[in-house]
Amino acid sequence: MFDLIQERDTGKKLVPKTMVYVITHGACDSLESKNLSEEGKQAIQDLARSRIAVGVRKIYTAPDQPSMKSAQILKTEFMAKIEVSDCLMDLKGSREEKFLSEITKMLEDFDHSPNKMESINNASRRLTECANKIAPKHIGDSIAFVTSPLISTLFHAQVTGNFSIASQWLMNSYASCAAYEFSGKSWSLVMSPDYSFLIEPVTMRDVLPDDIIKQLSEL
Repeated sequence: MFDLIQERDTGKKLVPKTMVYVITHGACDSLESKNLSEEGKQAIQDLARSRIAVGVRKIYTAPDQPSMKSAQILKTEFMAKIEVSDCLMDLKGSREEKFLSEITKMLEDFDHSPNKMESINNASRRLTECANKIAPKHIGDSIAFVTSPLISTLFHAQVTGNFSIASQWLMNSYASCAAYEFSGKSWSLVMSPDYSFLIEPVTMRDVLPDDIIKQLSEL
């Protein structure tokens, strides 16, 4: 888990900070597809033009196609540089055929790692190391991470200490944006994942099978 600051420091002492926006990639044609849908592309453009993320100097993107394509759209709007970062990748094994049949167990037992898939705890540790390595390079600047809704949810859980990941993941949307501040070795929440700027957001509830939604809702 990250070192936490549950509330932002509003004292007079000015401490150099990094603003980190965590953006979920746009929606794809289907859960199995790697291609952004036209609606997914438009949603990322709407995010960039909403001014919900400002002053972004550099974009770090997960290596999957939906994240990289979303980052390219953001690059044009933000006029920012892009760097592909493997440590922001989706849960290892999430593209496997058996992933959906195992995700409920994985979100119930964070150490559960079926068929050599990455456990939630291992993914969280990877993400923590990744963020703590990147953020200190950009003190005083704003950067963005572009990744999947699940990794975005894990990041939020690490900062806030709220590990009701299943319910948070179901509520998370493609093309959502959250904001966090990094200072020293600590992180604080600035803005929870927001997609109020989207006319028709696509949440995980909208794309997951009904039986999976029912199982996750009971956790």
